Amino acid sequence: MGYFHNTVPEYMTSGVAENVDIYLLAKCVEMLNSMKETGIEPDYLQVYRLSYDAAENVLTIRHTQEEPDYSNEISFVLPTGVLPYEGKLYYMDEVAHRIMLEADEY
Repeated sequence: MGYFHNTVPEYMTSGVAENVDIYLLAKCVEMLNSMKETGIEPDYLQVYRLSYDAAENVLTIRHTQEEPDYSNEISFVLPTGVLPYEGKLYYMDEVAHRIMLEADEY
C-alpha cells in the first residue's frame, strides 16, 4: 500500500479555501502526479512552498517530500484572475482521506 494512489475523499481546511486559488492547488496536485509518473513513490506528506515575484508576475512552487528524498520546482506567469499566494502548504494522505492545509494550520 502506498500513498496518493487510491481514490479517497479529499478535503481542504478553511484557510486553504479562503487563501489559495484553486488554480494553484491544481498545480500542486499536478506536481505530485508528475513525480509519481517518474516512478518516485510519494510519502504521506507532500510539502509545497509558494513564492511570488510581483514585479514579474511569476509564482514559483517548490515541491518536496522527505522519504524518499525529493524536490522539484516550477515557475510560471500567473494567468489573469488568479490570485498569488505566498506560504507553505501541506498535502497529507491519511489513508481514509486526504487533506490540503496551510502550514500554520498543522
